[in-house]
Amino acid sequence: TYNYATYTDSCLSTPPAGPVFEDPCFAWMHGDVQKEITTTWVGMVGPGVRNLGEFNAVWSDHTDVRPTILALAGLTDDYVHDGRVVAEWLHGSALPDGIRDRQENFTELARVYKQLNAPLGQVGRSSLVWANRSVNADDKTYAAYLKRIGDITEDRNELAGRIRTVLDNAAFHNKPVGEGAEDGLGERARALIDTVKDLADRN
Repeated sequence: TYNYATYTDSCLSTPPAGPVFEDPCFAWMHGDVQKEITTTWVGMVGPGVRNLGEFNAVWSDHTDVRPTILALAGLTDDYVHDGRVVAEWLHGSALPDGIRDRQENFTELARVYKQLNAPLGQVGRSSLVWANRSVNADDKTYAAYLKRIGDITEDRNELAGRIRTVLDNAAFHNKPVGEGAEDGLGERARALIDTVKDLADRN
């Protein structure tokens, strides 16, 4: 890695090349949403892990690492994770039976769950746009926003909790994701995602 703290020349100079580099001119402000702050990586290797090389096709975040490792190790926990097993990284033979039996259903529901519930998922990003616009509007608009986002948050929390339980049951309790669960919960999640996006896109 390259430690930008050792790079004290001008920001216009070319820093030394290295396997990992963050722009030394970037103003780090944790809690914001710039790509330089929110993009992270994980490296996995070992029995059961697919040899994918650099692989950016799966949208995931920190909460997915622990359940994925537990599933690989054949372990369970006594609580339901916020993340999900990233089945796309693993060989079919290494997947828990509850995922392997209906992997497509699991993966589809898991992907929509991340867009619904992760801070940088579609709902999180859209609600940030909507919130910023509402804060800069008049009092009536802001009050209407607070009421609507409160209702949406309740719906999101209830729905995310149900999906999280279904994904956890597949990964750690040998209960595959059935077509009904994916259709019902997945469709509700997609509808809520679309609603928040529409609210964010309004002028």
